[in-house]
Amino acid sequence: MIGMTDPVNSKPEKTLKWLRALNIEERIYPAESYDPEDEDPPVCIFVPEPNLMNKMIETCAKNPHDTQLINSKFSCLD
Repeated sequence: MIGMTDPVNSKPEKTLKWLRALNIEERIYPAESYDPEDEDPPVCIFVPEPNLMNKMIETCAKNPHDTQLINSKFSCLD
């Protein structure tokens, strides 16, 4: 989800500043990845910042059998 913050050390001001700075008219994917017959952009890939990625890896490593916890922390989808 765009603008999702770290649930432990949430700083919404930083996130809101970043969101307001986004230019939604600028394409970030290479032109060849767009389908000329389809107006939808290519599938979005979430790449967390390194510190958040490390927390995600640590949580998964400490709770390998607790999928409910992992999904509740890192998934916005049902």
